[in-house]
Amino acid sequence: MTTKMASGPSSAAAAAPKITLRGGEAHHSSLVALWRKEKLTDIALCAEGVEFKAHRAALASSSDYFGSLFDSGMRDAASPTHSIEGLRSPVLEALLVFVYEGSCEVEEGLLTEMLDASARLVVDSLKAACAFAIQSQLAPCNALDVWRIADVYTLPALEKAAIASALGGFEELPPQSASGAQVLALVQEEWLVAKSEEAVFLWVVRYWETAQPTEAELLAAMKHVRFAAMDAGFVQTMVQAWPGLDSKEGLARIVLDSALSARHALPRWGFGPRLVYILGGSNVNEEGLTKVEAYDPLTDAWKQLASMPIGRHLHAGAALDGNIYVMGGHPNPDVVYDDDDTLCTADVYNPRTDCWYRLANMTRARTNLAAAAADGRIFAIGGESDCGETIATVEAFDPLLGAWSEVASMSFSRYNHAAAVVDGKIYAIGGIGSEGEIDSVEMYDPLADSWQKVASMPQARFRHATAVIDGMIFVSGGYIDDFISTAVAVFDPQTNTWSEVASMGTARRDHASAAIGGKVYAFGGFLDEPDGSTASVEAYDPISNTWAHVLDLTTARDGFMAIAL
Repeated sequence: MTTKMASGPSSAAAAAPKITLRGGEAHHSSLVALWRKEKLTDIALCAEGVEFKAHRAALASSSDYFGSLFDSGMRDAASPTHSIEGLRSPVLEALLVFVYEGSCEVEEGLLTEMLDASARLVVDSLKAACAFAIQSQLAPCNALDVWRIADVYTLPALEKAAIASALGGFEELPPQSASGAQVLALVQEEWLVAKSEEAVFLWVVRYWETAQPTEAELLAAMKHVRFAAMDAGFVQTMVQAWPGLDSKEGLARIVLDSALSARHALPRWGFGPRLVYILGGSNVNEEGLTKVEAYDPLTDAWKQLASMPIGRHLHAGAALDGNIYVMGGHPNPDVVYDDDDTLCTADVYNPRTDCWYRLANMTRARTNLAAAAADGRIFAIGGESDCGETIATVEAFDPLLGAWSEVASMSFSRYNHAAAVVDGKIYAIGGIGSEGEIDSVEMYDPLADSWQKVASMPQARFRHATAVIDGMIFVSGGYIDDFISTAVAVFDPQTNTWSEVASMGTARRDHASAAIGGKVYAFGGFLDEPDGSTASVEAYDPISNTWAHVLDLTTARDGFMAIAL
């Protein structure tokens, strides 16, 4: 039997990539020193014929497995050696380093074995460290394997992350690695992300060809492919020509039933925006926040992103071609400007690189404005000028030209209003005009460069927010009759009519709203005094006509932007 100290790495693996596992509770330095010198050790652990000296007390205090073994009164409990079958020596060596020192270095390729060892020997802190390390390497190419590992070792957070990765990178998943249960769970999920439903079908076909599932597994998955949402030509040339329709009994009936299903005609939520970006704003402690974060409804979590170049509040923003544009508003109070503190500057954020870039200035400074994207351009609509004038002018930024130019002005000058886009048309809604709060709504056609009035809101309101679902504009909160409101009104551009839906649970103004995953979210805002800015968030479900509070913002804020992308 070979005796080997547990502190030194294996020389054969010296060149292999290493990863550090942290999170354990280190023993006293004097005990660690005794262990390294193999002093006063009272047990030898054996793996693959290699012995590692250790102290029973240290093992029992860190491992429930050893604690139970040594306290069992069994003959093995008093034995000077203890063999652990199925555990490789480098894994046991690293585990002992973790037990004594609270952290260890291992080869990346040993992570799964380390997880298995931590589960077998019940070293919970090491198990958590392994799960964290595996999650940090999570990608669509390994998401299915990680999903299985998380299920085997009962790691719900890791399993949730693996499923989210698989849904977000569905087309990149290796179909030959998928189990029938995994495929079924993915294809029936609303949040599955793909270019189209046609792409979902083609992936399932690859799964059928490479993984060779049972007929029952294939049929179960195909029941959730939305053939009714596909292009008719694709169904005729690709789906109906697929050999699986002839070779699998019952598959043709599934395709037909799906094609006739109204629910299956709707696109998945995952085909739409993935994240909601929260940009800028202010609160009682800090004015003109530069902070940017994104909410992922799939994982119900916030992620901090690159900050804006300058703080902005009461600004405007819109998304175009995968980028986010922000403009106007007020800056941080400690930044000195030549004129008043109303901004004419604009910036663009690229989510793919997490970087901000400065754009050309608007033709005039604006605050309390609205913005919208249509016809390949970004429109800055109305607002207050740097001298406090309420303005009706509108200007558009063309990314191809890199410049702003004025377009047709609104019929009404307005600020503290909101804007929304439906079918390429921009709607300017409510706000404050030259004679006070207004209920008017007007629609801009970018192709005709003209505005026209549409049905007014049931009540005048300002400092409200808008979001669009299925071509319907949801207008929430703001001031109505000098009171902060919970009321939500919905405009249908097709019928040019307004209706009311369930009110929010919290009255708020200067909040932001966005639609994602079939729900309307109301983020933050300002509450009645003395509460001030809030971090609360609530979501509206059109199916149940109810609002429910969801995960709060990480920072209370008002006068900011929420953009779904």
